[in-house]
Amino acid sequence: VSSVTGRGSEKNTLEQYYTAMYVEGGGGIPAVIDCILPAAQQDYYNQITSGGTNFTQLGNWYGEAQSMVGDNVQVKIDMYGQTQDNANNLAQVRAEYGSDVEAYHVVSFKLTLSGNVATEEFYGVMPMIRIDGTWYLMSVDADFHQAAEE
Repeated sequence: VSSVTGRGSEKNTLEQYYTAMYVEGGGGIPAVIDCILPAAQQDYYNQITSGGTNFTQLGNWYGEAQSMVGDNVQVKIDMYGQTQDNANNLAQVRAEYGSDVEAYHVVSFKLTLSGNVATEEFYGVMPMIRIDGTWYLMSVDADFHQAAEE
């Protein structure tokens, strides 16, 4: 599992994660895995690739996005807020994930998928931690809800 730098913000990490997942040529499985908490990267890689033997999950993600918005999928992330570092929460996260955790936030964001047919918006909440200046997702599944129809 490789490591990519340049994710000094929660937004950059979310953009890399969802671009790798939903945009063909967006980095693929290595870029998805890189966004996950380091301690969980190998387990998640094994889970989504059947131990490195089956890479159909990436096609499933592409297909999911294309079925919603069409071809030429684009990803946009808008940040709406985050919890501030709370000494108690940070202490609990460090106890579980190690003393090198610099920050712990729960971020609120909007994921916009757009293509040549439609645009879909999803509002999500994701727990994230920063280690050595790089933000990581603590979960592979954001708590999502779709935007209300107007």
